[in-house]
Amino acid sequence: MIVGGNATSSKIMQIDPPLQAFRLTGTSISFSDADYPRGNMCRNGPLIVTLDMANQDVKKVLIDNGSSVDIIFKHALRRMILNTPLEDMKLEEIQGSVYGFGNHAVPVQGAIDIPTTFDTSSQEVTAMVKYYVIDMASPYNAIIGQPTLFFLEAIISSPHMKVKFPTPIGPGELITDHVASQYCYSTTLSLAQTQPKRRKPYGEQKEGSSPKTPRTSQNESSQVFLIKSSFSYSETSLTKAKLHRTPKVEPGEPVENIELVEGDPTRCIFIGSSLQPALKQELIQLLRESLDIFAWRPKDMPGLDESIAVHRLHVDPNKTVVKQKRRNSAPERQQAIDEEINKLLKTKFIYEIKFPEWISNVVLVKKTSSKWRVYIDFTDLNKATPKDYYPLPTIDQLVDATAGNVLFSFLDAFSKYNQIKLAPEDQAKTTFITHRAIYAYRVLPIGLMNAGATYQRTMNKIFSNQIGRNLEVYVDDMTVKSKFGIYMI
Repeated sequence: MIVGGNATSSKIMQIDPPLQAFRLTGTSISFSDADYPRGNMCRNGPLIVTLDMANQDVKKVLIDNGSSVDIIFKHALRRMILNTPLEDMKLEEIQGSVYGFGNHAVPVQGAIDIPTTFDTSSQEVTAMVKYYVIDMASPYNAIIGQPTLFFLEAIISSPHMKVKFPTPIGPGELITDHVASQYCYSTTLSLAQTQPKRRKPYGEQKEGSSPKTPRTSQNESSQVFLIKSSFSYSETSLTKAKLHRTPKVEPGEPVENIELVEGDPTRCIFIGSSLQPALKQELIQLLRESLDIFAWRPKDMPGLDESIAVHRLHVDPNKTVVKQKRRNSAPERQQAIDEEINKLLKTKFIYEIKFPEWISNVVLVKKTSSKWRVYIDFTDLNKATPKDYYPLPTIDQLVDATAGNVLFSFLDAFSKYNQIKLAPEDQAKTTFITHRAIYAYRVLPIGLMNAGATYQRTMNKIFSNQIGRNLEVYVDDMTVKSKFGIYMI
């Protein structure tokens, strides 16, 4: 990561670490097998730790030895100083920007010195760290970069997910918070897919145009800070990286398309072609006899009785009700919205409403098929809803639980959350606005806080006698397993 000014900068200098490293002779730092994470912890995520900043525990701090500066994000700084407006904070004025991969520029709001303690029980080191304040969406609260790591003489071990540093009484260490690490990793991927593109990398121009020379001005005194790098990437390697695509997951063996209703290609399933003929015939006969449990259209889905499950929002009454202003949409998007609204009205998942409490907007995301997927922006409503910490199954354990079985059946619940009804008193809170009317949900929509927890709790309740024995469930995905093929039938 690089810090710098705009393209008209007239002064260039290399960053020097603001902290002078203290040297502790005779302190040996090493990593052994005992330092590996215990259990089935993921070992390929970012190094996320909790630090004491100005006597406050700050979580989700990224350890990044590729960052040339220490960074604190505005949202974290405001919470630390009791929501003090940025203009009232005593920040050192800094003119410049932070540059990440792809030469994306983010202006620096200023700098602030914060005493930071790197604590591991009795072995701790405290440093006055100069943080550059950045205002942008990020799952992290702060980033510890090269200056502070140089001061600590820290040694980072990615396989062990630890940072060790010398102290007067022996090596200190910072251990990765694995839950926060996975959360930050997945959130970063989501942000990368949803944030708008920023400016092109320096030197990139349209075909046929001549390179532009940056203009300079004597009145501008901003600086560009450069960090030396030992890595060099060729144009060919960058081009290959851009063209790389994650391979599509395919079945491990060929599958056959079986029509459950002969002559109706819309009602079909897929079964493995390697099944024994006798077992295949029995399985097809059983599936055709159980046709009523399958759904291909919303009207095929009766939904769950309220005695089994109902979703309640539990909105904090002290929170301010937010009514979002309607966003205008292009005609192409309005057509996609109309099609989705008509389907939801036909299935009676939504209804038109007057005098709403909360109002949310429609958000469209283009699918790989170039069609539009319609979502509702429940961001404000979710902020006023307390989180349900009902645990979801661990993927690694679900995979391990299927080991040793020879036959599997993979099922997906139709229409997912829409099978669960919303509590009548909470329906008006799910109101969303379109170019033609205002609607509210009767059923649980995608995007609401705690929707996944409610669905997982419901599935665990319904299949309590099967889960762990012949069935594994992750939200709406189910895997029926059998060690003997005949028992599947």
